[in-house]
Amino acid sequence: MTLAHPFRLTTAGTAATLTPGSPEHAAQLAGHVVSTQPGQRGLAPAFGLPDPAGGPLDPSQVSAALALCAPDLDIIDVTVAPTPDGHVGVTITVDWAGDLDA
Repeated sequence: MTLAHPFRLTTAGTAATLTPGSPEHAAQLAGHVVSTQPGQRGLAPAFGLPDPAGGPLDPSQVSAALALCAPDLDIIDVTVAPTPDGHVGVTITVDWAGDLDA
């Protein structure tokens, strides 16, 4: 089992976990990449997605960051579109690339 991030407790009072290789684990890993800016992780300075403030977010930037930081993920689709409230929504569809047990 892998601890869920952010750390939280279940209703039973135990630490929430993810099954390695599950769709939830893949989604959480992709979320970590896009919510981290390069340089925030001292031991992995290239990990993350540069802050797009001041300019548009290009889906190819998201795909490139995922490919670099999470090579075990297969990027199926990245969509960047405005939301009705004036923000920008990013939808990422990923799966695990190949067999993780191999």
